[in-house]
Amino acid sequence: MKRCFSLKRNKDFGYVYRSGKSVACRTLVLIYRKNRTGLLHVGLSVSKKIGNSVTRNRVKRRLRAALCEYIPKLDKNFDVIIIARRSVTDCSFGEIGDALAYAFGKAGLMGDNSAKTAESSGE
Repeated sequence: MKRCFSLKRNKDFGYVYRSGKSVACRTLVLIYRKNRTGLLHVGLSVSKKIGNSVTRNRVKRRLRAALCEYIPKLDKNFDVIIIARRSVTDCSFGEIGDALAYAFGKAGLMGDNSAKTAESSGE
């Protein structure tokens, strides 16, 4: 995940927490809100309840890696926060990807970019 896609400031996180909508599954919670910048911003939240620093950093690395697959498929006008739950430590990489796909689909953030690009190119 590139740095330009990440939510960084506490103020931005608070804004999404307060005014966003949420979708939950067994391993993670997704909070999202439409923004005006036209860019996708993603923030990760992994609590100390998940485990020690080694465990938390491993969870963040896995989430970032799984998220890279979905960034091109997502609608660009959203701020998204992904909150890891305790059960994410027991999940494989594939299960994390499946949980992200489920949450993005349930939230309606998966834009069908392949159809849009085919229409715009005249195919």
